[in-house]
Amino acid sequence: MMLLDGKIVNNKLFSKAFFLILAITLVVMVISTPVFAASNSTVINEESIIARMNEQGIDKNVQESLMKKIKNGELLDCEKPEQIQEATKHLKVSRENPKAEYTFDDGSKIIREIIVEKEEITPSGVIENTITVKDGTTFITAEYKAKILLNTDYTASSILNVWDDRITVISGDFSNEVLRIISPTQQGITPAHARLSFKYQYKALGWEVRTGTAWLELFVRDTNYWTSWSY
Repeated sequence: MMLLDGKIVNNKLFSKAFFLILAITLVVMVISTPVFAASNSTVINEESIIARMNEQGIDKNVQESLMKKIKNGELLDCEKPEQIQEATKHLKVSRENPKAEYTFDDGSKIIREIIVEKEEITPSGVIENTITVKDGTTFITAEYKAKILLNTDYTASSILNVWDDRITVISGDFSNEVLRIISPTQQGITPAHARLSFKYQYKALGWEVRTGTAWLELFVRDTNYWTSWSY
């Protein structure tokens, strides 16, 4: 027995309460920690992969070849960093060229796109656009909306708002997503700038778990806009 603030407190009750709180904390930590399949897992989300390939317009015969590659534990070309670096040179999208796609030797693809949802021209000649920025491979896709102003007379084009970010990671998960405007207004030749960033982790079959940080960026300058995607 011990005396605390003039009251008798039972040591055993105090100890039980302490260990109960500790146990609850450990359970919450376990539940909050994402769990990924072990490296020898043979489970893949084939339905989601096929649906994604259909979205990309990949031929059925090529899909079969790619699925066989995945089931054999091989990375698709669109998931290989050195291949992605080469493809990026050919994936330039802008106001004049709103969609670009790159097909790798194995038939897998990266598709980058800017969709104009709405365009208005103000009496002062400023172009106000609502756009959707989209990018991704077979396993990771990301997009968000942005409201931008293209100033035709002054170097003061801007990004007014970004919202509605959507991220998909097949056979994995993502966290720490942040969508923000980094530089709201163009400064000279330096463009206005927004970015969606997130951490990802995914795997399939005998692959090692792939982890990293993805960035989907939007730039606005004068009467043009363009994007950049890295992961």
